Amino acid sequence: MPILPHLFLALLCCPGRPLFCSFAILSSGDGEEQQTVLMLRQLHPDVELTYDLAEQFREMLHARAGHLLENWLIQVKMNRIRELLSFSKGVEKDKEAVRAGLTWWINNGVVEGHVTKLKLIKRQGYGQAGFPLLRKRVLHAI
Repeated sequence: MPILPHLFLALLCCPGRPLFCSFAILSSGDGEEQQTVLMLRQLHPDVELTYDLAEQFREMLHARAGHLLENWLIQVKMNRIRELLSFSKGVEKDKEAVRAGLTWWINNGVVEGHVTKLKLIKRQGYGQAGFPLLRKRVLHAI
């Protein structure tokens, strides 16, 4: 099973910031980041393959093409890149939900935002007051 040479990539991309490579590959980035990604893709075939598979997944997400998920998972399994295999195992565990997320325009982002806001208000008043004050703060925030 091929393993991406993390140390090599980290040192080549930006010493002291190994996550830079991941973000550079996944973002559109500026000219310097694009040059770094292009250089990495040319230096190691596994990086090129990983980049192509990440781009395919990103296109599935943006085009809402959930019907392509099965083919993408097969490609990942055939190429046997450890990091993508780990990701694909997580996708396999709940494939129908992932396919729905890649297909439908509906999401629960608004609900999650309200839950986060409620938790923040609750934490701010922790140990200071009871439910009546929490209720007033929540109703005032909405």
